[in-house]
Amino acid sequence: MRRNEISLRQLIVQKSLFVGIGLLMFIGTTILHGCAEDKPLLATESITNKLIAHTWKINRVSIAEVDQTALFQGMTLVFTASSFTSVNGGVVWPGSGTWKYTDETGKAIKRGDDVVVNLVEVSDAKLQVTLTWSKNTFAPGRISSIRGLHVFEFTK
Repeated sequence: MRRNEISLRQLIVQKSLFVGIGLLMFIGTTILHGCAEDKPLLATESITNKLIAHTWKINRVSIAEVDQTALFQGMTLVFTASSFTSVNGGVVWPGSGTWKYTDETGKAIKRGDDVVVNLVEVSDAKLQVTLTWSKNTFAPGRISSIRGLHVFEFTK
């Protein structure tokens, strides 16, 4: 009987270990699953993360469908969560300013100077924005800004 008694005890211990390990695995999986269920980012949060991730360097500018990249040579744009700075943005992109989304879709921002900037493409590598500039601004000997639809394409 002693041998059966030991085998029965071993069987009970093995089953208890099996149940215990299974229970621990279930609890661990539940905890990990709960942690993985972070709320998805809102469209605006995702876009903001991409905007602030880089110093955006001008690639191409067209105004009224005419290449005007030379007017913005060396332009850069840097965003924070609520402001921007630009270099060589002319009067169209002031050296600094604030911005906020026009709505929760994140398809456009409104700068502090009331200019609405449409976010055509915002990716990890490319930023394309459009804005309509309503003024012609002339400086002696050269054009500072031209009225019309401006399309700015930036790369990181």
